[in-house]
Amino acid sequence: MTIKQLKNNLRNKILKLKQSRQEILTDYLFKDLSIAEITKKYGLTKEGVRQNIISSLEKLGLNSNIKKVKSNLTNYQKYQNKILLDAREKREKNKQNGK
Repeated sequence: MTIKQLKNNLRNKILKLKQSRQEILTDYLFKDLSIAEITKKYGLTKEGVRQNIISSLEKLGLNSNIKKVKSNLTNYQKYQNKILLDAREKREKNKQNGK
């Protein structure tokens, strides 16, 4: 499964949440806003934002360890980028060698 597919699956799951929870989780997972930035944006406390994210992830049946979820997405993205870079380098090398 590609990163794009994983992200789309997660976005589809997020749509099952209430609008306010969707926005907070999307900001946190996909827009890389920090908890502090989200508190300012929505006028919530840090603890309120944390609890919102954790309970949203639990409702979606996802691991409530937020850092692990973000880390997995980041690792998949790095892996996908490495594959693309390797393919690009191989194409360039083949062009230089006249293949």
